[in-house]
Amino acid sequence: MDGAIASRLQGKLNKNKKQRWYPAKAGLCSRSVQWLRAPSINMKKIEAVIRSSKVNDVRAALDKVGIPGAMISEIDSHGKQKGIEQQLCGGTYKLELLPESRIEVVVSDGEVDNIVNTIQEAAFTGKFGDGKIFIYILEDAVRINTSEQGEIAA
Repeated sequence: MDGAIASRLQGKLNKNKKQRWYPAKAGLCSRSVQWLRAPSINMKKIEAVIRSSKVNDVRAALDKVGIPGAMISEIDSHGKQKGIEQQLCGGTYKLELLPESRIEVVVSDGEVDNIVNTIQEAAFTGKFGDGKIFIYILEDAVRINTSEQGEIAA
């Protein structure tokens, strides 16, 4: 009896579980598309918001540990300080948004600690505003031109 209840419960859990489905390869018509369940991957996205002056140092450090590709963008942000005050031409001006850089890297789970330590060491100045590092769980990756999925596509 316990086995029957467990199997019914498992069936209900599987039906309620959301699964994402992707086209394997688009054909000439909609009937030729094969649908595959998304593979589970063990990857993380590391996003670092750092001083713009440290971008080249971080890029060089990432190249040394074997991470050749990164997405880099210039952003404006402020932290707990809500900006800084500067003396210009005899007057005091408050800059609320400071220019910073965002570096995004996708790596496997085993490389996360090494990459985070590398970014920390390269971006460190010892002053307020050195930045932050965020780590996200990556659900899936799809390479557009080949339709590869998972860790191969990332």
